Amino acid sequence: MSSEQAKPSVQAFGRKVCFLSELRKTAIAVAHCKYGHGVMKLNGQPIDVMQPECMRMKAIEPVLLLGAERFANLDIRITVKGGGRVAQIY
Repeated sequence: MSSEQAKPSVQAFGRKVCFLSELRKTAIAVAHCKYGHGVMKLNGQPIDVMQPECMRMKAIEPVLLLGAERFANLDIRITVKGGGRVAQIY
């Protein structure tokens, strides 16, 4: 057994389904959080390089509301599939 302890991690699943005049839109997101260095990635890319700026701000809105210092020691990896670019953020 190694001298390093296994770091606990949490995985959350989200799905938003909207039915509007016989049109079904879906986007599925999976967020994986673990102790780390405060890195946040969306679909494998750092959140800092996400364009346009308004979409990046919407993606990090929960971090800004709760305070960045609370997330300083967490790595958050988010994978989103389906839907369009705006639906994936919301």
